[in-house]
Amino acid sequence: MPLDLNLILLVLLVGLSFWLALRVSRPLREEAGKLTLEQARDFQQNYRNKAKRTDMPAELRPLAAASDRARPTIIAACAASAASIAAYIFLGG
Repeated sequence: MPLDLNLILLVLLVGLSFWLALRVSRPLREEAGKLTLEQARDFQQNYRNKAKRTDMPAELRPLAAASDRARPTIIAACAASAASIAAYIFLGG
């Protein structure tokens, strides 16, 4: 079974999307690695929402900034992967 151009483009786009998501989330993982388990749990439960960050401790601010930068790009990368897979399926790949 020969490889067609659509399959090659699908693999390239999905690979690029995952690479982008991993590259953008690297600072987030580095900042999260500096926290204790209690600090990470506190951030996840209380400060994940931007509206609740008025009284956030200073040691959690770098994590919040990294999270704010990474979230839209990761969502866009996942959406691009899903769209490309759906297009491949529906176009009869």
